Amino acid sequence: DKMKKPVIIVSVLALVLAAGIIYKLTITKLPVDKVLPGGAIAYIQISDVEKQINEFKNTRLWKNIRKIDIGMLMGKGGATKDQIERYKTSKSEMTSFLGSLVIDKYFGKEIAIAMYPTEIKEISPDTGLDFSSNLILVTRIKPETDFIEFLSKILNKFGQKYEITEENHNGRKITIVKLNGKVSLAYVRIKDLLVIGVGKKAAISCCDVADKNISSLSQDKDYIATMSKLSKGARTIAYGNIELIVSEFRQFMRSPTKSFEEPGITPKQAIQIQIDKTLDMYAGFKTFGYVQYPGKMIMKEKMVMIFDESKLVPLCASFYSIAPRKNTTLKFTPSNTLYYAWGSFDPKSYWNYFKSELGQKTEKTIQGPSFEDAVSEFEQKAGLSIDKDVIPALSDEVGMFLSDINLDSLIPMPEFVLFVKVNNKQTIDKMMDYFFKEGKVDYQSEGYKGIDIKYIALPLGQNLQPAYCYLGDYLLFSLGRKPAKEAIDVSIGASKSLSENEDFKAVTHDLTGENNSVAFCRTDVLLQRARGICDWLFQWMVMIEKQAEQHKQMAIDEAEILAKEIEKDETEVQSLKTSIQSLEKEIEGLTVQGTDVSQQQTEVTNVKNDIRVKQEIIDANKKRLDRFLMSGLQEPSQKKVDPALIKLYLNEVVYPTLDGFQTIKAIGSKSVFKKDVVETELFYKVIE
Repeated sequence: DKMKKPVIIVSVLALVLAAGIIYKLTITKLPVDKVLPGGAIAYIQISDVEKQINEFKNTRLWKNIRKIDIGMLMGKGGATKDQIERYKTSKSEMTSFLGSLVIDKYFGKEIAIAMYPTEIKEISPDTGLDFSSNLILVTRIKPETDFIEFLSKILNKFGQKYEITEENHNGRKITIVKLNGKVSLAYVRIKDLLVIGVGKKAAISCCDVADKNISSLSQDKDYIATMSKLSKGARTIAYGNIELIVSEFRQFMRSPTKSFEEPGITPKQAIQIQIDKTLDMYAGFKTFGYVQYPGKMIMKEKMVMIFDESKLVPLCASFYSIAPRKNTTLKFTPSNTLYYAWGSFDPKSYWNYFKSELGQKTEKTIQGPSFEDAVSEFEQKAGLSIDKDVIPALSDEVGMFLSDINLDSLIPMPEFVLFVKVNNKQTIDKMMDYFFKEGKVDYQSEGYKGIDIKYIALPLGQNLQPAYCYLGDYLLFSLGRKPAKEAIDVSIGASKSLSENEDFKAVTHDLTGENNSVAFCRTDVLLQRARGICDWLFQWMVMIEKQAEQHKQMAIDEAEILAKEIEKDETEVQSLKTSIQSLEKEIEGLTVQGTDVSQQQTEVTNVKNDIRVKQEIIDANKKRLDRFLMSGLQEPSQKKVDPALIKLYLNEVVYPTLDGFQTIKAIGSKSVFKKDVVETELFYKVIE
């Protein structure tokens, strides 16, 4: 036993020493938020930059973008050989510079940018410099990296004159690079972090944080409250102080503008009032936070927004006070849905807000019936009170689903359903009857599997026959009856619902639980439909071009016919004028002889009438000819778009980009309103 004790003690000491070494090697990395000052307006931090860039380079999107021949497209678009060569040289130099120098040595591990308040007294040429001095760039670099070498290469490349000096701040070396005797950049190294800013302000403040003379961002109570609601392990972090952002923007908009041409110009009072009203809507919102987590097949993002309910405007206060609930609308949403959204809302608060806003605007901007008059007229004719009947008839849920976009019709026609939960169907029916009556249209009814669908039989095909029906407590609107019938089929179990869709399942992380809003998008299929819409737009453009050419040719043909008619009529007029001259000579001779010339004079009068009629026809035809020349033959003021060039851009740029984005197969999101915070999560299903 006596021999065992020393062995045990030595073993324990060895373990402690090993743990200490491991801790030193792996744990002591200085977090960026511990070197930045508190009180930031906004902050973004990206980790594993080089790794994320390399991952992006392996995506189909980047590979497709790399295949785009910009030089060829520039040539087709009319660029000169010299311009194309300059582009290729710049691209090569930039790629080499970013890859081998910037990313590899200086910004490939971790990078962060923080923005702090700027005291703006007036907008002047120095405002941009003041703003820049309150930005701090921090990057994590390798121990052997010499930043001045990097900076010198950039400045020399662009022919910038600079002067390098050094200052000591509490034992830390701050390097200052003065550019052209005016603007200066300053940086300081704190452990493996490099702090860079315009002027010395950023470097000095971060040194003071590192020396614990001022508090860090990691000690900022607003930052702590926000980031504590987001779990660790994110590769991208963003934070914003909404109160400070609003205050900064309000200060910027209120600061007087100094103009060298017209000194003393200030923003118009009306614009300022509108800006203040808009900014007032953000009262009570405190901060927001965002994180993005790595993932191979499923990527996740999360956002939070913290607010003080007691300070919110009534509209926002009522909206964010709605309790989460179970979403039951999936029971009638088809499996093939391309886009789906559902959420809670407060119809009474929205109505009060719009009533207030529209009432004020109509009083100030229009003459004649006011908003209140329009409301009163509706209530009188419909026999309904909006406040007492219509608003109480609506419940607190609204949403939509898009099942497809029909590309076979004359124009791309979305097949969608808008739905709203209702409390009183009789009131809604009475209101709908009023709208049909006012629109002077008759609606028809179709019974479909026990559900009565009311629709307007427009002569534009079944895809454009507005319809509505009820499914349980929900009122459904659709442009055509097909989407409404799909919803009915799902509701009775005749077809599958969205909750059975594999893509929906992949991004469903409690999307079917208690939430305040839910959204889902089959990104790949929607992008395919977007390509179809591009094709339709191109065909439409070609058709318009053909019609324009046909119109021009018709104008040319018509102009030629008119020109010939004018020439013929002018010849006839000349012949008639010659006839008059002959008749006048004949009259002159007969008059000398004492012969009666009344018949010849009548003939002269008739010929003159013929000339007048012919001249009127000639003048009318000349005006028509001028119109044809103006409308059909006039050269366009802008260069004509070449359909072949548009098609080339579609095939070489747009379609490859859309195809690349299709690697994001589906997106799902949910939001939950909790006490003083809104939490939103997004999930992406990614394939390659």
